[in-house]
Amino acid sequence: MKTAKITDCEFVKTWESRNGTMYTYSLELDNGDSGQINSKTENPSFLQVGETLNYASQQDKYGVKLTRIQPQDPNKPSAGAFKHGQNWQEDPDRQKMIVKQSSLNRAVEWHIANGGTLKDVIESADFFTEWVMK
Repeated sequence: MKTAKITDCEFVKTWESRNGTMYTYSLELDNGDSGQINSKTENPSFLQVGETLNYASQQDKYGVKLTRIQPQDPNKPSAGAFKHGQNWQEDPDRQKMIVKQSSLNRAVEWHIANGGTLKDVIESADFFTEWVMK
């Protein structure tokens, strides 16, 4: 990741992507880098002259493409991450529910192979659950 201040920003074109209209800008940065960057919004505040830009650059067949990189806030988990927070509470029945679901699945499979009634399946599932939870 590189960081530099924007010294010049010129609108280049709009184009349609599968996610909607994109706006392309040509940037010059105070470290000597330059290239084009795309935005989902017209005239975004992060592309104003004087703003600091965290970015990566890559040469492709059209020239240098700049990609904005937003620094990760250390107090905010990244997308898909799970962090125990103030509102998180352990559900004491959660593990037992998981075991019961698994036991029911195994009981059904066993009785499909060996025969039995619905009552037999439930009794077998309860037996498996008790055995696992000992």
